[in-house]
Parts: sequence; structure tokens; C-alpha cells
Amino acid sequence: MKISTDKLYYLCNKYQWFTNGDNKQYRKLFARNKQGASLETLATINMDMLRRL
Repeated sequence: MKISTDKLYYLCNKYQWFTNGDNKQYRKLFARNKQGASLETLATINMDMLRRL
């Protein structure tokens, strides 16, 4: 399932995803979304970021 960039941005703000991520990680998330990454892949990117905290 693909989601729009606007929806991903909304979800990131609503659920405070990537609040501790850096710009490189944030860009990676949105780049992968534009490439059509699955929600599972996007969640993995988010989890990788959380593990690095």
C-alpha cells in the first residue's frame, strides 16, 4: 500500500515519528516513499532510527 507524501507528513506529525531523527534520515524516509516503498519498509526505516537513539 502506497501513501502520499502529504499523508506521510501528516502521520509523522500526528504520531511524532522522527521527532529525534536528523534531516538525512527524514529525507531517506520521504525518498523511499516517493519510490513506492511499502508501509513495512517505511516502518523499518522509522524503527532503525529509533534504535540509534
